[in-house]
Amino acid sequence: MIRKDQQQQNAEYEQLSVASKKMKRKMWIVIGCVMLALGLLLCAVWLITRPNEQKNDRNNQHDYEFYPTYKGNIMEYGAYLELNRQVEYCNEPSGYGVWQSITDENREEFDANTLFLYNYLQTVIAGDIEAYNACFHESFFEDNEPKKSFSPQMLYQMKIRYYSTENRENGEKSVTYLLEYMIFQNDGTFHDDVDSDASLPRYVTLRVDREGKILIEKIVTKYQSTKA
Repeated sequence: MIRKDQQQQNAEYEQLSVASKKMKRKMWIVIGCVMLALGLLLCAVWLITRPNEQKNDRNNQHDYEFYPTYKGNIMEYGAYLELNRQVEYCNEPSGYGVWQSITDENREEFDANTLFLYNYLQTVIAGDIEAYNACFHESFFEDNEPKKSFSPQMLYQMKIRYYSTENRENGEKSVTYLLEYMIFQNDGTFHDDVDSDASLPRYVTLRVDREGKILIEKIVTKYQSTKA
């Protein structure tokens, strides 16, 4: 009788041991699935945030070899004056439309937004920090610091291309343009994210209120720098 009880106990122990092993196996399978799911989630988050991180890294690069700031009057610097310093405008987002130079003689042929951007470029060329900062809407400075100073910039091959218009419910408009230019002998005081003689297009969004006042509310850099 005792022998039968012992055999029964051994059988029950064996059954419990097998059940325990199965339970442990299931537990490890569940843990493995959870770890795999977490790993996939982390990979997805990394892939989503990677472009922004790359953009920020590119925006913070300071490995260009900048020129010393030109000490004289850039408008008397022969090497700069030989470059194409005209501001060209195109009203086709594709850029395949007619390009027209903006001059003192034909300024009246262009709308207020285009002339605003033309004058904006002139503030950069002149190194006029007060006039430059005055071109921006207050909302722009929620995420950006006002420029403290920069030297006169030798801009050339300047292009303004109309991109899109958005009408707002309050009667204001957002008008976006693609602005392109190169900097001859870039000293890095205005742009430290582009090399000399390279184009770094920027989407500039203007806020036009109901009274027609125009200010820049956003600038988005298109990081596809190309050497001239």
